[in-house]
Amino acid sequence: LLHHFSSETGHFMFNSCRGVDMEEVKETTGALVKSITAFKSFTATANMKEIQKWLTIIANEIVTRVAKDMVRNKRYPKTCTLSYTYYTTSDGKRPQDGSHRSQRNTRSVRLQYPIGQKLQKAQDLQTQALKKLLPIISKHPLRGVGMSANNFETKGQPPAGVASINSFFSAAEKSSSGKGEKVTNATTKNGTSSMLRPAAQKNQILAGVGKSFTPVAETTLDTAKG
Repeated sequence: LLHHFSSETGHFMFNSCRGVDMEEVKETTGALVKSITAFKSFTATANMKEIQKWLTIIANEIVTRVAKDMVRNKRYPKTCTLSYTYYTTSDGKRPQDGSHRSQRNTRSVRLQYPIGQKLQKAQDLQTQALKKLLPIISKHPLRGVGMSANNFETKGQPPAGVASINSFFSAAEKSSSGKGEKVTNATTKNGTSSMLRPAAQKNQILAGVGKSFTPVAETTLDTAKG
């Protein structure tokens, strides 16, 4: 390797083949992802029921993950990108002559990320996506669809139900910033007072937020090899 390449390149290739990387590991603690994405590849189809089924699964996946991210990082996406893939062949199927990469097109359009209850959000995303895809499906059978929540913001008035959670987190952090864990009073639904530690009180608040934070069953979205 040193004979055919430079000293630096030769040593790099030699170490890379053995899984050796001397580059310093950079700390990424606190770094937030710029988007939350779910994508599904499938056999090329123009069947609306099939496409709608995957849009429903993907929309629920996105809404559930955004809800978790919103509680954890106190931010909310303003937009959602819908992406879709198709082949430009006459039948919309993957070509067998090895030119599938040159005939595979991926496009994307922007959707408005909805505000409301969880089920309402998922249905809204699905409706927006279908309207965008209808003219595409009439010309090209799709072989993959996906959604990506992005353009996050923490400023401004958060959606209903988020403000109370965020304000509680701030209060809980302040109350527990000293040594030990501070015990606080909480009033239950029937008006009785109980002693709750910040963590337990936090869980009680989250439990009462509503169905919009109830995760759906975990769904695995695999990507077929194109």
